[in-house]
Amino acid sequence: MSPALIAVVVAALLAAVLYLWMLRHRPPDCTGNGITIGLPKVFDSRSLSLKIEQLNAGLETLRVVNQNVTENLPKFQERTASESTLGGKVSAGATPDTKKDAAGGSTPNSGDGAKAAAAEPAIGVSASDALNDQLNLASQIVNLRTLYERSLSDRLLNDKPRLQAVLGFQVSINPPLGCENCVAVTEVAVRVKGKPDLVSLVALMPQEKTYNSETISTSSRSFEGSTIAKVITLGLSAGKRAERLYLHRDSDTLAFERDPSTAPCLFHSAGTPEPATVFGWEFRPVLGRRAVSAGTRQMLAVVALPETDQETAAAVTLEIRTRSYWRRYSRRKQTTGALWRLPLRRDPSRRFDSGILEVAVPNTARIQESLAPTSERIQWVQTGPNRATVMVGGSNFFPGTQVLIGGDVYSEAAGNLVLKSDQALEINTTLSALSSGDGVISGRFGSSVRLQIPQQNVTFAGLDLLKAFIKVNRAKKYVRVVVYVAALGDDGEYKDLSVDDFTPFPDAVLLVGTEPLPLPYDYTDVSAGHPDNPIEGTKRNCVRIEGWTSAATFAAADQIVTFRVPFCGVNWSSSVPLSLSQPTVARVGGGDQTVLHIAQSGPFATSTSIELDKVYAGIPELTVNGSDIRFTVDTKTLARFPNLVLRQGTFAHLLPIPPAPPEPKPAFDGKAPPRVEKGKTSPVEWSGTALQELGKVTLGAVNLEFCVYDGGTRMVAIVPAPSGGGKIELECETKSGEKLKAVLLVI
Repeated sequence: MSPALIAVVVAALLAAVLYLWMLRHRPPDCTGNGITIGLPKVFDSRSLSLKIEQLNAGLETLRVVNQNVTENLPKFQERTASESTLGGKVSAGATPDTKKDAAGGSTPNSGDGAKAAAAEPAIGVSASDALNDQLNLASQIVNLRTLYERSLSDRLLNDKPRLQAVLGFQVSINPPLGCENCVAVTEVAVRVKGKPDLVSLVALMPQEKTYNSETISTSSRSFEGSTIAKVITLGLSAGKRAERLYLHRDSDTLAFERDPSTAPCLFHSAGTPEPATVFGWEFRPVLGRRAVSAGTRQMLAVVALPETDQETAAAVTLEIRTRSYWRRYSRRKQTTGALWRLPLRRDPSRRFDSGILEVAVPNTARIQESLAPTSERIQWVQTGPNRATVMVGGSNFFPGTQVLIGGDVYSEAAGNLVLKSDQALEINTTLSALSSGDGVISGRFGSSVRLQIPQQNVTFAGLDLLKAFIKVNRAKKYVRVVVYVAALGDDGEYKDLSVDDFTPFPDAVLLVGTEPLPLPYDYTDVSAGHPDNPIEGTKRNCVRIEGWTSAATFAAADQIVTFRVPFCGVNWSSSVPLSLSQPTVARVGGGDQTVLHIAQSGPFATSTSIELDKVYAGIPELTVNGSDIRFTVDTKTLARFPNLVLRQGTFAHLLPIPPAPPEPKPAFDGKAPPRVEKGKTSPVEWSGTALQELGKVTLGAVNLEFCVYDGGTRMVAIVPAPSGGGKIELECETKSGEKLKAVLLVI
């Protein structure tokens, strides 16, 4: 063996040893196999169902059948173009003319080409094919809608709703060197912990992700030759050119479901495959690239679990294993195969299997219970005439949350509700809506709940509006509304209430009828021994609240005054009637002395007096009993005055005196006339009203004896024995000279 050959062999061996050493001691790859599957996540299946229902509704309105399929009747379905050239040349001379056309052919005229292009027929599918394509597309829409509505086996389990879950996987791909012309494969195996029943795969999203690609294939062949024989030049040329254009779909993502028993199994025991549902996605290089596009993908899988969706809150535990690896990809054949290379490497696919991951899937009741909206802190401020802004602090205020107050819906779409975060929202409303009733929060999850502070933070069982009255000053356009409020305990008994007790709660609203009084209000503590304390026995403290309002508010004769602390529940609202906007005078009795009763909605001041012919004040002239005054005056004196003046401190009221009731006129009722026997003297009784005014009763020229009793409602007269039968009329004359008839029948 020559020394040169020996040197070459030694150099090759050293290079091989160095290469193997470099493979063993090369720096580790920090990216692993370049495929990372994140921890599984559980999404709300109801949210996905709502979106699918919206998509389903959109598919229902999609019209894919074109009524003008007859437009395709004149179109051609095929057009073929080919071009070939053949030329020869014979010339005399020693040197060929290379500047002339070697083929000896003529160049096409551009005008002829334009005419040919203009005469090209319309190309398209046939009318029947177009109709078939549209019908096939409509069938695919029906298939999609059926898939989105889910099968009955995925929705029912033992005649009960079946629990579903949406599993999410974040797949990050960063192809390492050496993974060119390969596809990235991710597999997921799912099963219920401790249960052999398989999980049903409902849908994978995305199911497929494709790109529309255009491919142009061009081939050209040419042949040319020439020879010179002395002074004669012989030439021959030939050419052929073909071009093909076609469209195809380039798939980037493909979803699949596999047999769980295919080796190597994700779940196994001593090599024996265990039941599980296996699915995954395959990511391919597209658009002429040699490697898969790097980036993060969000993958979703909808599964139906072998558990019923119970009405009580519960959760099901899933066991999940994932696997990722690379496979060889043939772009021309659109197929994949096992990945192996030389020098031999044990696992060039870089397969990575994760451990068993456990994920808890809550049922619908648990989701609704845990994610239902709650309100913990509520405050509001008046931001303008009859305008209020409510600030609510709580939890689970997700997008789509709505609030109902006073019959109106408040939402972000309407522009009257702002979601600051999941724990705060702001409502722009009116004082009228705020005081009309409690609010309701309609959240994304759970049933609607009351918009109120937690009841454990409420210090009293409720409030009681003891009384309400107004202070009227006719010289001004405004009146002062005064109310007394007491606190109630759980036993229904009154508790001590002070102004400080209102501090932790939202501001109260005072209403007259349906009209809220503008803020601010004046709060005053009323002690148990105070004479103005309306609690019976004055054993408990209460609070007096006062506010100003327009006199026009009291245009109606009867009003209801309501005191409400919003967002504290129905027991923190109480109402009492407010009779009139000023005191009223009523006449009681008659004769020489007349009794007048003066009443108002609230108690009279201690300095109350009445001005008539003189000033009447204090006992015994006036008897004051809370909101009622009893006043006795001479009837003749009272007849001289149409009005009286009632003074309460600085307030004065001019009150009309009711006129004396008219004297009643005597009259007999319309009952059947009494009867007497013929030839017999007997007493006869009549009934009527004001019969005490009768002065004389006669029968013909005979004056009869009579008597009136029972408050003037009955009269008895002695009628002498009548000689004839039939109807007899007695003539009655009143003291004022008026006459009326009393009828009787003779039998």
